[in-house]
Amino acid sequence: MIDDEDRQYADAWDAVRNQPGYNPNAPVELNGRCLPQEQPPGESAAQPARRVRLLAASTIKPKRVRWLWDGRVPVGEITLVAGREGSGKSTFLAWMVRAITRGELPGEFYGLPRAVLYAAAEDSWSYTVVPRLIAADADLNLVYRVEVDDLDHGQARMTLPKDTADVMKAGAEVDAVVLMLDPGLSFLDDKIDTYRTPEVRPALEALRRHAEGHGLSVVMLCHFNKGQGTDVLTKIAGSRAFAEVARAALAVAVDDPDEGEGEEQDQTAERVVILSQAKNNLGRMDQPNLTYAIRDSIVETDDGDTHVGRLHWTGESRRTAEQALNGGGHSKRKPLGDTAQMITNYLRAQNGRAALAEIIQALPDVPEGTSKKELRRMVEREQLAQPGRGIYALPGYPFEAATSATSATLPAHTHSLIDDDESRDATSATSESGKVAEVAKVAGGQGQYRAGATFPTATGTDAREAA
Repeated sequence: MIDDEDRQYADAWDAVRNQPGYNPNAPVELNGRCLPQEQPPGESAAQPARRVRLLAASTIKPKRVRWLWDGRVPVGEITLVAGREGSGKSTFLAWMVRAITRGELPGEFYGLPRAVLYAAAEDSWSYTVVPRLIAADADLNLVYRVEVDDLDHGQARMTLPKDTADVMKAGAEVDAVVLMLDPGLSFLDDKIDTYRTPEVRPALEALRRHAEGHGLSVVMLCHFNKGQGTDVLTKIAGSRAFAEVARAALAVAVDDPDEGEGEEQDQTAERVVILSQAKNNLGRMDQPNLTYAIRDSIVETDDGDTHVGRLHWTGESRRTAEQALNGGGHSKRKPLGDTAQMITNYLRAQNGRAALAEIIQALPDVPEGTSKKELRRMVEREQLAQPGRGIYALPGYPFEAATSATSATLPAHTHSLIDDDESRDATSATSESGKVAEVAKVAGGQGQYRAGATFPTATGTDAREAA
């Protein structure tokens, strides 16, 4: 039923339509006022392309986070591995490939060998990637090089987001659990300005959406730029969108304690690299900082031997990759203050070790909050160690059961990663890896693990037994 005003409005529309040179966007005047451009009464309006829906949170079922690498690399999400050139990022990926294809990586697929999709833009597969994987002792039958056939131009490079859906579908067909991009920046479409967030973010969000839908992790290598910022995520080359869209990030940096100290460095010393958690939206940030070294390995080929790097885990560090990058975390960089000196003197009188409550009680003239802050600073500077929760100790003191306490407080899956068998070459059998650490899955299938063997530390081969 159309009333008089609606009929007048409709007549006004008809008058506009019947005029020569009709402009559908021209304003309609009625009784001296300009009316908004609306669908004339009596005519059916087209269905809107978008509409708002409200969904009660009570209707959404919660899900547990699944981990490719327990606590560090989530399933169905993007994880960055960022570092400078020469820090062994690609060699670290080769270790991950070995652990996944052998079912040795603590996490959702521990004990279940799975396939890996690998895309390398900078390294030759024949000269570098395959020899590196052989040195790592990966199962090459479960490693798939990602290629794209262009019907018009022949073989082409995988391009994101153009090939995202097809790559994820192909991965599901071979039961792959991860797509590795080495490096990730190289696979974005050439039309995308990799430094413009509005252009990069849609490509990464599409990748993340398809990864979640297929249950594939995406591990993306990133280089650091030459910026002067201290935050490792801001050092990642390209748009900030890489760090924003990724749900987790690992940072790697060469540990060089003598850098900038004016001391003569030992050129023969083994380069140690620190791997630490730089971002973890779905898990804990207090994961242990692991250390590794890249050692020479000989791989046999049909036309002679070739030398490639192989990752060896060497232990853990209280220093983070961020501190290594920014020249921090060493005790000699800052002298002891008055409170720190009192804490040090007290610990020496207690044979190098004391509980937090004991330290606070021993310093009655120092506010409790000040003591706690100073203890945290001393741990960060490596002036103190923390062999257990609420326990502080002087480094190097032979305090009772310190290494056992330290081992017991760390996530158990760390123990299964340490490898000190230097004599093993690229052709050795993988069965020996079980001698380093035995990882047993706790009943219930919740992705938790416990270690039950010894492993070497960064300073030696001390035997540790997990609690």
